[in-house]
Amino acid sequence: MKNLPLLLGVVVLGSALWLLFGADTDEAQDGLDGTDYLPSENGGGPGLKADGREPEGPATNGGVPDAPPNTTTSGVADATLVGRVVDDRRVPVAGAQVQLGIGARVLGRAETDADGRYTLGVPASARGSGVRLALVARTEDRRAGTASAWLDASGAREQKLPVIVLRAAHDLQVHVVREGGGVMGAQVAAVHRGAGVPLLLASENGDEDGRVLLRGLPPGPLELFATAPGHGRARTTLRVPRAENAGPALLELQAERVLTVYVYDAQSQRPVRGAELLLGDTRTMPIPHGPGYLPSLPPARTDRRGYAVIRRLGADETIYVNARAAGYAFAPWWHARTQMAAPGVEEVRVPLARARRVRFPVIEDTVPTPPDGTVINVESRGAARDTGGAGLTAVIEDGDVIVTGLGAGGVAGTLIAPSGALATFMARAGSSEGQSVTFRLPRTVRVRVVERGGAAVADLPLRLRAGGRAPAVDPAVTDAEGLAVFTGVGGDRAVLHRDGPGVGPGGPPLATLDLTLDVEVHDVVLEPAIELVLTTRIEGSPRLPAEYALMAGGARLGAARIDEDPTAGELRCLLRPPASDSRMRVQLHARGYLVEELDVDPRESSVRETIDLRPAGRLLVRVEPPEDGSYTLRLQRYDTDREDWMPARIPTARSALGAGRDVASADGMHVYEGLAPGRYRAFERGSRRASEEIEVGLGAEVELRLDLSGARWVRGRVIGPPGARLVQARVLVDGQAGGVWSGVRPDGEGRFRIRADRDQPVTLRVTHPTLMPAARGGRVRLAAGTDEVELRLESGPELSFRVSGYEDAQTPASGLWHAPFTVHLLPKDGSGGERLSAQPVADSGTFRLGGFKPGVYTLWLTFGRTYAPYVREGVQLGTQSLDLGTIRPSTGTTLRVRVAGLAERPGAAVWAVVSHEGEPAYTRHGSLDREAGELVSRGLGAGRFRVVVRGAGLAGGSSAARILLETVVTADGSSERTLDVQLP
Repeated sequence: MKNLPLLLGVVVLGSALWLLFGADTDEAQDGLDGTDYLPSENGGGPGLKADGREPEGPATNGGVPDAPPNTTTSGVADATLVGRVVDDRRVPVAGAQVQLGIGARVLGRAETDADGRYTLGVPASARGSGVRLALVARTEDRRAGTASAWLDASGAREQKLPVIVLRAAHDLQVHVVREGGGVMGAQVAAVHRGAGVPLLLASENGDEDGRVLLRGLPPGPLELFATAPGHGRARTTLRVPRAENAGPALLELQAERVLTVYVYDAQSQRPVRGAELLLGDTRTMPIPHGPGYLPSLPPARTDRRGYAVIRRLGADETIYVNARAAGYAFAPWWHARTQMAAPGVEEVRVPLARARRVRFPVIEDTVPTPPDGTVINVESRGAARDTGGAGLTAVIEDGDVIVTGLGAGGVAGTLIAPSGALATFMARAGSSEGQSVTFRLPRTVRVRVVERGGAAVADLPLRLRAGGRAPAVDPAVTDAEGLAVFTGVGGDRAVLHRDGPGVGPGGPPLATLDLTLDVEVHDVVLEPAIELVLTTRIEGSPRLPAEYALMAGGARLGAARIDEDPTAGELRCLLRPPASDSRMRVQLHARGYLVEELDVDPRESSVRETIDLRPAGRLLVRVEPPEDGSYTLRLQRYDTDREDWMPARIPTARSALGAGRDVASADGMHVYEGLAPGRYRAFERGSRRASEEIEVGLGAEVELRLDLSGARWVRGRVIGPPGARLVQARVLVDGQAGGVWSGVRPDGEGRFRIRADRDQPVTLRVTHPTLMPAARGGRVRLAAGTDEVELRLESGPELSFRVSGYEDAQTPASGLWHAPFTVHLLPKDGSGGERLSAQPVADSGTFRLGGFKPGVYTLWLTFGRTYAPYVREGVQLGTQSLDLGTIRPSTGTTLRVRVAGLAERPGAAVWAVVSHEGEPAYTRHGSLDREAGELVSRGLGAGRFRVVVRGAGLAGGSSAARILLETVVTADGSSERTLDVQLP
């Protein structure tokens, strides 16, 4: 079974949820692994009443009991969340029922008072920075709204939540069908998808005809899931911005697919009994530990033979399968062990590696080594999450620390002795002995933050980052006297950052602290804050927009930092200037209005501005879908400078308001809001069809129609020589609107399907990195209505080479990136051939490349970022095969940028980008050697390079980057070059 390399890109989208519910404790994982929006044969789901309320009785949500009103699942609140519910005119709403949760797990409930305010306790399991949960509020008069909240572990007793805006709720009629007929016993769940946080809103069973009515849904993006006994799943994404848009939705169940999973011991090849399966798909965000989640399928466990059977999968779904079991190291989703079950695959095999036992020698310092037999608490962290999580154990043996339960990958973490002494540990992948550790008693660091002039800065979230291998510490918040206390601090130096929701990871640096100084309190002085008062007017009258986000210096201001006066239409907040010599850009993003900006002078003590909000345009696109119902819609805007259609950028920042991508409403309409004036059109990527263009003005609502009923799938097969890797081929379409476009790759047997127009003839052609399109059959002209086609590849002239040292380049430590290398073929002149960038195929140490047109080329061969490109000019290709022999990669020119004063500025961030001014374009990024005080860029070939050195955190606590040096240098591809730069 092949693994999917792009799992890393998918899992980055869900890192916040992994940090909350990842491999830290089995209890936390067991609480959410069973999230089950729909009852199924693999496990029971929670179910909701039609009005969105939980049923009476001791119902459980994925193994976690529902929390009673105004309590938490732990029974003990670490902090209090304070929020407010308003209507679409920002007027407080009393008596609204508010629910906090994620997926089907309810973490707390509350009711708003006369001022629209409510409070919720923070569950102990939900403490941690970078955690986002979902909120939903409902009223008896059928209004509803949703929001999402970042939670932090700063220790603040009270956290302010985003305002929930209520609008008219809607009922949604859903019809579940299969092959044209309704499915009796179908179950449907509606999940809110705002800001990427899933929250179960309603779940119902259908009638005999498969019809389901979901009541009281809030406006916004929804995902609908359906399943039924004996059928596969169905899912669709809707967006209902207004109650009147809530037309009927159709869900068509697929044929049921049954997947058998076999889990075995990688060493003994024996089956593993009782292994827990972790299942994921490709479309949805990780919850809590995968590239997606299957809401109708809670985790299953293997039987005594090591097998588990997963039912109710859709026939065309790609499923990712991982597993964990006692005594085996847990590998995360981005680990190579995750298996991909493509459509048509009926069985996958998952190997489990036995947990690793690693010895860490102890070097004593001021704290004596704990006696043999002492149990040490161990907390893993870092990029290597295959540590076993709660399965880790540590004990002192013969004066060393023995950690059991580690996976095969590299690992880092913290050891905590019973005395409270801390040590950090690190181990390389596969090693049985890690780096030496030293236990030290942690410090308590007190920091007082004041403004220049002496005024205390209260309620400021802070984070302290110690240098070296010191363990991380929890953030803190300044009290009324500006004092913040950090406990468990290791190391001798630390950098103080502003922290909290809307500031970003770590926030800008404020000061560097020398922890070896014998001081009781470290004093930090900030520039005086700027009081910003914004008066917003709508249609000439002071009024706050229903939903907005305030950005300052590129970071969103958290709800706790903004005070509102709805009557006067005022927003008040304090801004910390980034630097004494730079202006701060402030942006107001309001849903339904254009973005308004202003520059704030940091020398001002207060700024008052009045902003007249301008209504943005709104575009409705009604699509006539193709017969199969599958299409990918894009909105385009005409760029007058480029004189071409470009992807439309919605002026209202989607990240600021958590709007997400546009999806179809229940009545088949696609809604695009927040549009700036201009010319727009709808474009379908698969068929390359575009609608007519239309002008959108300020506040205008216009409608377009895009007819895709003539689009169809053309199915075919690529045929090549025996043994050819057909998955490397690409099928392209010529002659449709938009010209040539990047096509599709066939499967291992050469089968493919591609969009074409039912009524117009098109041409298909095939390309391959090592094979030539056949003279007859490499390009096929299709008449209207053709359904099957064959494209043929044949052997042709090849370019081959070997790389010296490749056999020793299998590990990152060698610096040479192993295959595939990248080959660039550049025509000698504009008509001498076609530009080609391809990945050659390795065959027994020889790399081969074909499929090029005859001509004279300049050949570039790139190996990685620490080696210079290999260049050969005047290469004649296409008449016969050419062997370049053995190529020896060169390290090229090394550019060193010496940064004066860098060692004395540990809080400063400095980096360099070195760009080649020629073809092909490539860049090198300078790696920072702080001890030597220089940035090192390796792998520069001969030519001219533009060097740009930037720095941040250099003056006044500013996090804004500034250019320190910009110049052009010439490299000869062998010797070193040195530049000097001075920190301001």
